[in-house]
Amino acid sequence: LLVDRQPDASTKEVWAGLRFELEQDWHVYWQNPGDSGGPPTILWQPGGGLTPGEFEWPLPERIPLGHLVNYGYTNEVVLPFPVRLGKPLPSGGAALEGQVKWLICRDICIPGQARLGVTLPLGPEDAGRVSGWKRQIDGARARVPKAAPATWQAKATSTDTEFVLSVRLDRPATSATFYPLEVSQVNDSAPQDVKASGRDLVMRLRQSDQLTGEP
Repeated sequence: LLVDRQPDASTKEVWAGLRFELEQDWHVYWQNPGDSGGPPTILWQPGGGLTPGEFEWPLPERIPLGHLVNYGYTNEVVLPFPVRLGKPLPSGGAALEGQVKWLICRDICIPGQARLGVTLPLGPEDAGRVSGWKRQIDGARARVPKAAPATWQAKATSTDTEFVLSVRLDRPATSATFYPLEVSQVNDSAPQDVKASGRDLVMRLRQSDQLTGEP
């Protein structure tokens, strides 16, 4: 677990991050894992008035795995999340602890779990790491998708087999990749037909065969 600052008496919130360092060719999953897998989860046992929020999810990769496509992260990823400090920290510090579970995959998948924790205020050793931790957390938050600008115009239609997404941007369009937040709506492993012309972008996305109704 990483923390972006050493809190003092006036601190109401810090940003923390769960960091995965992965060996070559292994990956963990995004909030929508795609055709298989599951995202990391954490069961918190906070103390001392600490209240952790939900993960923010940086932009994932499309990861082919045989005939499947997963959404996830290779090499290294930090999943940032806010932690509210509801009252002054006790003199002995407040522990933020949780049981983390994850699935790591290559040609096989292996479940893992660990108990992680950090105490606020930070001890001398961790306090010396804060500047590096902050860079990693800030970098991860910068890769979290943002809401589209209000000047963009988008519409979506559906046929019997496809979704057609049309977007007019405020700049010339070049290319795009679509990442569905919800499972079983888009066929994750199907090629995405993307055409760009000027400020217009049209994406044709094959529907999942598990789709039960209009999104």
